[in-house]
Amino acid sequence: MMAWMDKLKAKLNSVSEQQDFSYLTTLPDAELKALTTDGEAKAEKHAAQQELLRRALKGK
Repeated sequence: MMAWMDKLKAKLNSVSEQQDFSYLTTLPDAELKALTTDGEAKAEKHAAQQELLRRALKGK
């Protein structure tokens, strides 16, 4: 059972590594907030949320 979970985790990690959302770091906060609801894919929405969170934590 653990081997199956390890394989699943490895697959999910490889999929997430294939998507490059580095462009999100250059967007203004307003556009990032819009992407969290209007993003084309769940992964893009999540990445936008993570970038907003990173900026909020960095500002403190």
